[in-house]
Amino acid sequence: MNHIARNGHVYAFIPTIENLSKNAGKLDPVLVGVRSASTFTGFCSAHDDAIFAPVEKVPFTASPEQCFLLGYRAMARERYTKESSARMSPFRRLADRGRGIGRQIEVQTLNQLFEYGLAAGLRDTLAQMEGYASRLMIGDYGDVRAYVIETVDPPPVMCSAGWLPSSDFDGNELQDIAASKRLAAMTVTSMWGGVRGAVVFQWFADDDDVCRRFIDSLDRIDDAGVGAALVRLMFEHFENVHISPDWWEALPGLAKASLVDRMARSANMFAKQLDKPLVDDGLELPEWDIAGRFTVGYT
Repeated sequence: MNHIARNGHVYAFIPTIENLSKNAGKLDPVLVGVRSASTFTGFCSAHDDAIFAPVEKVPFTASPEQCFLLGYRAMARERYTKESSARMSPFRRLADRGRGIGRQIEVQTLNQLFEYGLAAGLRDTLAQMEGYASRLMIGDYGDVRAYVIETVDPPPVMCSAGWLPSSDFDGNELQDIAASKRLAAMTVTSMWGGVRGAVVFQWFADDDDVCRRFIDSLDRIDDAGVGAALVRLMFEHFENVHISPDWWEALPGLAKASLVDRMARSANMFAKQLDKPLVDDGLELPEWDIAGRFTVGYT
C-alpha cells in the first residue's frame, strides 16, 4: 500500500454518516492514512506474522503457497467484515425509532432484505473459510489455482477481496448467486510484490468451471484495456479499494463521477443494477503498464 501512497495517504471510500450526509448519500473517496486503509484486525499480530511471512517477508514469486495465502487473507477479511456487520443488526433495527409508520415499514423492510443477504453471504463465506483452514493446517496447496497479471509499476488501485463471480467480462452469466447450492468463489488481491506489481486471482480446483471461464474472458482483453477492466471489477464488486492519489487526481471529472456512480450503484440494493456490469463501458482510463500474465496450478 505504501507504494501508491503520497505522504502516507491514499484515497478510500469511507462510509461514515458525515461523508454520506455531505454528499447526499453518495460516497466520494477521501484521503486517509495508509495504516488506516490497510490494517485488517482479523488476526492477532503473532498469528498474522507467522501465517503470512511467506508473502510479507520475501519477494512475490507467485508460488502456490503465496497465492493461497493471498486468497486466505482476502476471504478472512470477507468473513470479518460480514460478522462485524451481523453484530450491528440490533442497532440497525432501532433506526426507525420516532419515525412515522410509513418510514418505519420502509426501514424495517430494508433491514430484513439486508440481513437476509448478509446471512446468505456469511454462510457462503464460512463454508469457503473451512476449505482454506483445512488446507492451511496440512500445508497442501496442490489444488490452488491462480491467474497473475504482473505490472511494471504498483497497481494504482489496490484491494483484497473475495466474491462469487456471477458474470464475466463478455457479459455471460457464470452462476446464479441466488441458487440454493454451493457456489464457486474467487479472490483477488492487487499488490506490490517487491520487484513488480501483481493482481492475483485465486481459487480452488473444485471451482474451475466458473472461475476459469471468468479468467478466460479477462485473458482475452488486450494489455491496453486490462487496467480499465480491473478498475470496473474493483469498483463494481468491492468497497475496500485504495487508490493512488496521483492516479485519482489526474482523472478527468467525468471519469471520477462515473466511477463514484458505479460504486454507489453497486452498494445500493434498491438501485437498478447493470445486466452486464463488467463489459467495457467506454470509460477511458490511463493504461496500466503490463509486464506479463501467467497461470498457476493449471495451463
